[in-house]
Amino acid sequence: MLAVSLALALSSANESRIAFSSCLHQDKPMPFWVALRATRPDAFLWLGDNVYADTDDRDKFQAFYDGLGAIPDFQAFREETQYIATWDDHDYGLNDGGASFAARDMANELFDEFWNIPADERANPGVYGVRYLEKGDRRIQVIVLDTRYFRSDLIRVDGAYQPVNEPAATILGEAQWSWLEAILKEPADMRIVMSSIQLVPEDHIYEKWANIPAERQRFFELLKSTKAEGVIVVSGDRHLGEISMMDAGIGYPLYDVTASGLNQSRIDWRLQEPNRHRVMTVNYGNNFGLISVQWGEEDPTVNLQLIGDQGEILATQVLKLSWLRPGRIPPPRG
Repeated sequence: MLAVSLALALSSANESRIAFSSCLHQDKPMPFWVALRATRPDAFLWLGDNVYADTDDRDKFQAFYDGLGAIPDFQAFREETQYIATWDDHDYGLNDGGASFAARDMANELFDEFWNIPADERANPGVYGVRYLEKGDRRIQVIVLDTRYFRSDLIRVDGAYQPVNEPAATILGEAQWSWLEAILKEPADMRIVMSSIQLVPEDHIYEKWANIPAERQRFFELLKSTKAEGVIVVSGDRHLGEISMMDAGIGYPLYDVTASGLNQSRIDWRLQEPNRHRVMTVNYGNNFGLISVQWGEEDPTVNLQLIGDQGEILATQVLKLSWLRPGRIPPPRG
């Protein structure tokens, strides 16, 4: 997908509000709409599994999109709120699928149609792209990654994914990597990276960037080499919510806020997944995320939140934007 810069006007005078989540099953109850709309987000980021299709049959796939599109609350929200979307495996068409999925081009076409992707963005395969949310002279760059179309096959043993260390193994593919490097060099006050799978967590046995360790490290090194400031990752997939943070060697803390899912989370208690980088967790219960930025302050406050489907605040992490600049974490001595 070609990178086309679209300036999306934000509504409130001194605050940006970007909501996000993933994992919306079109056939299950959706009690979250009132709480989500009450946050009055300037934009909503659909992080994947936006429908549960899991098919290579075009007619069936289209029917799932038609079913979601016919839901009145979805229609109303999409009409009143700017949206940006990527996909994950279930709206890609194959559970845990990657580049070997034979129907990926069909799924790509249906995605573009349903999410109203402009025609001039459809020339390249995949669903990656960039948007800019502007407030006066402030700019938030939203980077939409595609972790499905180009991804190499994974290795699974006894239900657990193992590291893939083949030199040619990839998550983004070379064309997307080249595009991403150029995008990260563009000016922005803050950058939100949309990744359907988790980037920072590395200890659980499921899908994650750490399944192909060299690609994860390449992402960290690209942030460092481009000197990209203000990066926050938002992710989905896991049917839970959590805020993770690590020193990725980029000079400032790298946060990954996972919001999953809108109506697919476990609603009863369960053990936490292992995650050495976890700051806080929403281990059960449906949730969506909200990033708010107070631009009226000399050093803008950035609030990362996870919110339940009844509007309850489940987790929050307050930062200063200056903390997301190289030099906040000194390089190791020696």
